[in-house]
Amino acid sequence: MRRFGIEWLSLKKHRKIYEDLSGHVDKTCEAVGLLEKGIRCVCGKDYEPLGDIVERVLSLERAADDISRKTMDDLAVSVLTPVDRGDLMDLVFQVEKIAAEAEGLAYRLERARYLEINVPTKVCEGLKNVTQDVCSTVDSLKESIAELPSSLEGTVCMGDRVSELEEKVDIERRTLLEVLGKEFKGTDDFLGYSVLKEIVDQLEAIADDSEDAADLIRILCVKHTR
Repeated sequence: MRRFGIEWLSLKKHRKIYEDLSGHVDKTCEAVGLLEKGIRCVCGKDYEPLGDIVERVLSLERAADDISRKTMDDLAVSVLTPVDRGDLMDLVFQVEKIAAEAEGLAYRLERARYLEINVPTKVCEGLKNVTQDVCSTVDSLKESIAELPSSLEGTVCMGDRVSELEEKVDIERRTLLEVLGKEFKGTDDFLGYSVLKEIVDQLEAIADDSEDAADLIRILCVKHTR
């Protein structure tokens, strides 16, 4: 594969579209990073800062959504070919899904705050590990997009890293759900179990959507390899 990237992304007339896409991913990464702090708050029953964290995540998601709409408008009137416009719009939609899953996780953390759930120690350990790898997955996606204008090789390499991390998250999720079931077996805390399971599922969804975005980027790279 050639080392050069997709040159037209660097051209002045298209640069704004690429910068908006990068800005969207930046805000999504920031939101996921805040959610990692939120999960630590839930595990430590430190609920006081959690409300502010949730509000900041929701604010970032709204800002990312605004960027997404602006990018769509710019793509619709750009001089790119219909195929290129379609490919980039697919990528924007997929990144938007990651932001939406992050928003869903924020709402579940808020529910945990209202219920003041007790998180078993082993579940806390698993949650922290999964969350850390989910953050790394989104960060790797960000790096993959950053490489698009300059290096398809670098883009694909980081896309492969996203897939590796997603597989790791999936394994960790299955293990964590098993631990969760054992820890809550025989208890009547169904609400606590349900909220924690939803949190785990949302984390997996963020990693899954990140891998789907990486797949779209790798398709772009194949199309522009010569």
